[in-house]
Amino acid sequence: MNFINNKIFHRLTDCRASVDWRYMCGCVGARYKVAFAFCGLLLAATLLTSCFTGIESTAKINLSKEDKKLLKPSAEELFLSEIKPLKSSEWIPGKRFYVADSKASILMDQKVNVTGVEGLNPGDTLIYEECRYPIGPDGRKQTIVVFYRNGDQFEFSSSGVAKSDNGIMSDMIPGVIDLDMIDASRAKLVNKTLWTLSRMWEDEKGGRLEGLKYDKVKITSVDAGSMVFPIKVGFVADDGREGFYHLNFGNSGKDSHSFANMFTMSDQRKHYQSISDNVWKKICRGEVAVGMTKDEVKLAKGNPSEVNTGHDYSRALLLWGYPDGSVLYFEDGILTGINTYKRE
Repeated sequence: MNFINNKIFHRLTDCRASVDWRYMCGCVGARYKVAFAFCGLLLAATLLTSCFTGIESTAKINLSKEDKKLLKPSAEELFLSEIKPLKSSEWIPGKRFYVADSKASILMDQKVNVTGVEGLNPGDTLIYEECRYPIGPDGRKQTIVVFYRNGDQFEFSSSGVAKSDNGIMSDMIPGVIDLDMIDASRAKLVNKTLWTLSRMWEDEKGGRLEGLKYDKVKITSVDAGSMVFPIKVGFVADDGREGFYHLNFGNSGKDSHSFANMFTMSDQRKHYQSISDNVWKKICRGEVAVGMTKDEVKLAKGNPSEVNTGHDYSRALLLWGYPDGSVLYFEDGILTGINTYKRE
């Protein structure tokens, strides 16, 4: 049916795009009159609805309550949204940056060496001193950022880094993390009770742990992480199990390691009280089993990456595919089969 509907849609849009108003007045053969009249009605409806917005040919869009809820940022998306980088023109001398990657040593000039230590090492702290704005060989204003580490002076040039008239942003210096942003995250998170959304728990050294989804935890620490995931969040579950998540700054739900995709601020079990305890335990372990509903499968594995339909003898089946190679078969909304294929 989708294929048929698409064919009809394309034919109608082709008709509408090529319509000549002279023919709409009746100067066409009888076999085309019905098609052109239908296209004319579609166009007329569009033009009539445009008056609601004051923009020609723009139809008024009425969102349902459910649509508005989907567009509204969640509490999790808003929670850390005010923690943002600052422009270098707003930095105050003494601002601290954490060296997360040894590549920072390659990108910074060591102008003064009083300690005898060459370059920068992960874990070092750089103290901001000042910004200079010389004119480069191309006639453009550059930004030179001056840092100190125990008396050693380092300079970073903004060449090749996105910048504005007010300098560069504090999260745009390669190899370092703005510690003011880490401090602000720590103040919001430490001692807060949350629920996990990912089984990707790690130990303190980054090793993989078998964690649980929807597990109640208390945040115990927030520190600088890596350049890939600059926030390292430590937590402990009610039974004493400890773990870490690595997060990105920002509040986008599209980012798999945003706060909103790693934690929820409410107990999801209370929202799904009709699910049996046995099934809920499977969901928390990321497991699926025959007999689960589509909602239960989504809670366990997330949304599918592929959706299709198929037939098994006389039965109509819905197929969900996941990045791990698993294909789930649903009949009348109930999981009836599970296959796992090796991805090439």
